[in-house]
Amino acid sequence: MKNLIRTFTSIAIIIAFSFNAKSQNIKIDTSELSYAKELNSDQIRAIEEQQQLEKTYQVVRGERPPINIEEVKEEAFEKGRIAIKIQPYLAEKLAEKFIYPDKTGFVKTGVKNLDYLNEVLNVKAYNPLFINIYNTTEKTILNREKHKAWGFHLWFEIELDEKTDIKQVVKLFSELPEIAIAEPFYKKELLGISERDNNEITRDKWTPNDPQLGNQWHYNNTGQQGGTAGCDISLFSAWNIEKGHTSVIVSIQDGGIQIDHVDLAANMWSGIGYNFVNNSPTITVHNHGVHVAGTVAAVNNNNIGVAGVAGGSGSGDGIRLMSSQVFTTTGSGGFHLAPIHAADNGAAISQNSWGYTSANVFEQNVLDAIDYFNANGGGLVLNGGITIFAAGNSNATGNWYPGCYSGTFAIAATNNQDVKSWYSNYGAWIDISAPGGETNTVTQRGVLSSISTNSYAYYQGTSMACPHASGVAALIVSYAHRNGIMLDNIDIADILRNSTDNHYGVNAGFVGNLGTGRLNAFKALQETQSYISGVLNPKNITAVANSTSEINISWTKNDNANDVMLVWSADGTFGTPNEGSSYSIGNTIPGGGIVLYRGAATTFNHVGLAAATKYYYRVFSYNASNEYSSGRGTSTATWCDILTSLPVLENFNTSSTLPICWEIIDNQGNGQVWQIGTHTSGLSGTGGNYAFLNSDGYGSGSSQNSDLVTPIMDLSAYTNVRLEFKHYFREYTGSSGKLFYSINGGASWVQIQQWSVTTANPVSFSQVISAVEGQAAVRFKWNYTGSWGYYWDIDDIAITGDVSTGVANPNSFTATPANSTQINLAWNKNTDNNNVMIAVNTSNTFGTPSGNYSAGQPISGGGTVIYNSSGTSFNHSGLNPSTTYYYKAWSYNSETIYSGGVTAQANTLCGTISTLPFTEGFEAAGIPSCWTQEYVSTHNLNWSFGAGNGGSNPSTAFQGSRNAYIKINGTPRGQSTKLITPPLNLSSYTDVQLTFYYFNQFWSPDQDVLRVYYKNSASGSWVLLNTYNANVNSWTSVTINIPNGVLSNDFYIAFEGEANWGYGVCIDAVTINGVSSLVIAGDVNGDGFVNVGDIVWMVSHLNGSTPAGFIMANADVNLNGSVNIADLSALINLILNVIK
Repeated sequence: MKNLIRTFTSIAIIIAFSFNAKSQNIKIDTSELSYAKELNSDQIRAIEEQQQLEKTYQVVRGERPPINIEEVKEEAFEKGRIAIKIQPYLAEKLAEKFIYPDKTGFVKTGVKNLDYLNEVLNVKAYNPLFINIYNTTEKTILNREKHKAWGFHLWFEIELDEKTDIKQVVKLFSELPEIAIAEPFYKKELLGISERDNNEITRDKWTPNDPQLGNQWHYNNTGQQGGTAGCDISLFSAWNIEKGHTSVIVSIQDGGIQIDHVDLAANMWSGIGYNFVNNSPTITVHNHGVHVAGTVAAVNNNNIGVAGVAGGSGSGDGIRLMSSQVFTTTGSGGFHLAPIHAADNGAAISQNSWGYTSANVFEQNVLDAIDYFNANGGGLVLNGGITIFAAGNSNATGNWYPGCYSGTFAIAATNNQDVKSWYSNYGAWIDISAPGGETNTVTQRGVLSSISTNSYAYYQGTSMACPHASGVAALIVSYAHRNGIMLDNIDIADILRNSTDNHYGVNAGFVGNLGTGRLNAFKALQETQSYISGVLNPKNITAVANSTSEINISWTKNDNANDVMLVWSADGTFGTPNEGSSYSIGNTIPGGGIVLYRGAATTFNHVGLAAATKYYYRVFSYNASNEYSSGRGTSTATWCDILTSLPVLENFNTSSTLPICWEIIDNQGNGQVWQIGTHTSGLSGTGGNYAFLNSDGYGSGSSQNSDLVTPIMDLSAYTNVRLEFKHYFREYTGSSGKLFYSINGGASWVQIQQWSVTTANPVSFSQVISAVEGQAAVRFKWNYTGSWGYYWDIDDIAITGDVSTGVANPNSFTATPANSTQINLAWNKNTDNNNVMIAVNTSNTFGTPSGNYSAGQPISGGGTVIYNSSGTSFNHSGLNPSTTYYYKAWSYNSETIYSGGVTAQANTLCGTISTLPFTEGFEAAGIPSCWTQEYVSTHNLNWSFGAGNGGSNPSTAFQGSRNAYIKINGTPRGQSTKLITPPLNLSSYTDVQLTFYYFNQFWSPDQDVLRVYYKNSASGSWVLLNTYNANVNSWTSVTINIPNGVLSNDFYIAFEGEANWGYGVCIDAVTINGVSSLVIAGDVNGDGFVNVGDIVWMVSHLNGSTPAGFIMANADVNLNGSVNIADLSALINLILNVIK
C-alpha cells in the first residue's frame, strides 16, 4: 500500500464547476434554501461526540483529492442515484432510516433544505447506504458501534429519475450545510479480459495427472509458448517453505466463486461469503471470480486441474477463500460493504480485480470501507488488513482508482517474457508487477486457472496479475503465523515490494512505472524469515515536507520499544548495517545511506535541504547488542520554489518519472498522457530519456489531450529570454502539437507555434519569447491533441536569458562547423557598436563575466575566453572531431559592463580517428556519432540500440545500459546490414587488435550470423575477418588481430548482422587498440593535438599526479632523454609558435 500509516483529515470532496439551474430546466428558488452554517449547542455536541467516537476507534482515512466533476464524462456515472453523507447532528433524526414519499407524493425528512430539494428534484427514496451489512453475519452486527465511529450510519443512497442530471444534483446537495459529502456513484468494471472463444477447456480434455501445472508458466516458466525461462513468480521454490495455512482468509471481492468446484471446494471459508449485489447469502457463479479464486488458492496436489499460489499440499489445508460477491453476470454492487464484512469476519487480505471505468474518479464511501478493512482486517493472523488491487487494463498512466489510492497495493501485469502486458496501466503509484498474461495472439500465453462448471481457461488482465500477489501475501502471512509471529499489514507491503525481480531491462520505456519489479514468491518468503527472527522493524515511517528546505520524518517504535537509527540517501540506495557495529551521525552504512539520527526519539527534522528535491529515508530498530532490523523506508520531496535564475535545463535523464515541479495535465480525463522514457522509432540524436506522448501506443479508438508544463519561473530580472528544445512530431489523422507560454502562472495561455505535419527527426526549436521578458510568473507548456495519431517527443529543453544590465547583446550569433576541427562563429554588433567577448565550454554552463579578460582566461562559473575584440567573426580551430562545443557571446562597454549574453552551439564534423584506443559502448539511444550502416539485403533492416536484444536472451547489455543488436520477428529471413565504424587512421600503428563482446543465441532451429569485415579505403572492398554462426547464449569476448600490412589512414571495420529469426546478434564494448609507431612531441594526452590540454597534463605529471594514459614518449619535448621542467617550457613555446 502506498502508505497505510499516513494520517489524513477526512475531507469532503470538492466539487468545482459552474452551474446554471435554468439550463437544466429545474427551477431552484434559492430563497427557499438556508445556507447558514451557524451551529447551535446540540449540533456542536453531536459533532464532538462523533469526533470522540472516531478517536476511540482510531479512525484513519486516506487522502481524498478534489474531483472536478464538470470534467467527468456522463458515461462515468451510474444513472438515477447519488450518495450523500449527512452531518452527525442529523443522525438521531435520519440515520439508518428508509425514507419514502408520503401521501403528498414527496420524500419528507423533516429537514427544510433537504425536503425542498426532494420536492424540486422529485427524489424517490432515501436508502441507508450501509444498512445491508447487518444482513450478513452476527460478527458484523456486533461491530455496529465501530461502524458508527467510521460514520457509515450517516450515508444514504438517494434514488432519482434516471434522466436527472447527476452533476446538478451533486452540486445542489453538496452546497447544503446539512450535507458533509455528496457524490455520484461511478461505474466499475472487472479487469480481466475474458477467454477467447476457443480457450475454455473442460476437465475431460486435460490429462488428469496432477494436473495442468506445467501450463501455468506464471508459476514456473521454462520457456512455454515462446516465453523466457525464469520470468515467473518462483513458486516451486516458495512451496518448499510455505504452501498456505487454513487460518489465513482471503476475501475475493469479485464475481461469485463456484463453491463446489472440484478444485476449490476444499479451500473455501467455512462461512462461504455473501452476495452483496443481490443482498443474499446465495453466491451466484461468475467465471471471473472463479478464475481469480483459483489463482489464489486452487487446491494443490489433488490430481485435479490447476494449482493455486496458496492452495496447500493437497488435503484442503490451503488458505481459506471468502466469496465477497460484488459482480454478477447482470449487475454489480456492494463495493462499500464487502470490505467491512471481510474485516469483521477475519479476512487478512482483500483481493480486488476491479476498478472504475474512468480515471481520476472515486467514491468516498468505498475508500472509507477500504480504510476500515486496512484498520480492522487481519483476523487472528495479521495486524490490520492489506487491500490489493489490479492496476487496470487501459494501457494508460494517470490516476486509476482504487489502485492508485494510498490505502491499496497496486499490481501491474507482465507477459511470459516479463514485458509489460500490452493492456496494463502503469504509473509511479504501481507497487509491483505480476504475471497477467497475453491471450491476444496465443491463447496459452494467458494465465491458466479455474472457471465455472469444473472447467479451466486462459485469461489475461491485471485481474489475473492481482491474485498472484494476493496469493503470495497469503503465503507470507501463513509462514509468519505458522512460526508464531503476527506481522503488521505494512510488513506485507514492504516484503512484497522489497523482494521483486528487476524487470526493467525489458521495460526500458516504463522505468519506475511498473513498481519495484516483478513478484517473486520465493524471495518474499526469504524476506519474511528476517521478520520472524531478530530485531523487529519500527511499525512505520513517514516523511512530510515542511518547506522548501525541511522534511519531518517520524516513526513508531516496534513492540519492544527498541531505539532506532535513521539514515538518508539522495538516490534511494541503502545498504545494511553491520551487526554489532555502532554508527555515529554522518557515518555511511555499508552499501549506502548516511546516518541522520540514533536514539529513542520518534521524530526528526532534516533541515538545510535543497528545494524541489526528493530525499529517501530508512529507519532501523536496534537492540543493546547493536543488532539491526531489516529497516523500513519512505521518501518525499521538498516543496517547489519559484525558479529565479536561468538557464533552466531539462533532458529528462534523471529518472523515468516527471521531474519535480513539472506538471502533466490530462485534459481528456482518460490517463493517456505524457510519459518520460523512450519508445520504438522515437526521437533520435539526444541520448537517454525524453518526454513523449505516444498516441499510437494507446491503440485504435484512443484520444489524447494532454499538457506537459514547466515549473513557474520568475524572469523579472531577464531580457532576451530564449526557449530551445529538440523534438520529433509525427502526424497522423489530424493530430497536432502546440507550444504555449503563460505570464500568470498558467491561469491563461498564449500559443507560440503549432505543428500539424511530420517534422524531421530531430528538429531543433529556438526562439526568443519577448512577451515573457521581465515577467514574474512564466510557464511554458507543450500540448498534444490527437485520436490514434503517432507521437510527439520533446527533449533537451533550455530556457536562457540575459540579466538586464543596460548593455545590449550582440545580434544573430551563430556557430557553424567548417570541418572536423573548426567551428566558425559570426555575429552582428549591437547598436552601440560595443566590443564582443566569446567564451567556449563543453557544456552549456557559463559564469557571469566581471572585469577584463584575455584569450585563454577562465570565467568563474564556467567557460574559457577564446575571443575579445571589435570584430564580427572568429574561427575556432584545433578542435576534436564529432564533438559538441558551446559558446556564449557578450557585448561590453567602456566600463566593462557586460550584456546578459547570447549562446550558440555546434558539432564539429566527423573526422578520422587518429588516436587509439578507440572504444564504443553504444550507450546513446541511437546509432553512435559518425558510425554508419550499409544495407546488404534489400530490406533496409536497421541495427537497434538498447538493453540486450530489446526483449530477452539477452535482456541486458554486457556493460552499461545499452548495446547494439539486430534481429527480426518473422520473415523474410536472411536480412543483413553492416554497422560501420568511423574512419580510422591506423597508419602510425602496428599490432592493431579489435576486441568486442557478442551474444548470438539461436531460436531453434533458427540461427543468426555475425560477420566482421575491414576495408582500408572508403572506396575499397570489404574483406572478411571472421564469421560467427554458432549458438552463443552468454556474452562472449572476441579478439581479432588486424594484419599490419593492411593498415591505412582511411580504415574501417564493419559488423554485419544477418537476421534469420533467432534471438538476434548483439555486440557491445568494442575496443580497437594498437602500438603507436609515431612520436608526437608534446601530445602527452594522446588526443592527436598539441594544445593547452597537454600543458595541464604535463603540470600534473611534474607535480607527481600523472594522469592515466599519459604518453611518456611524447613528454620529452626537448629530446634530451628525460622529462622535467625544461620540457614544460619547450611545450609552452611549441604551442605559442603554433598560435603565431
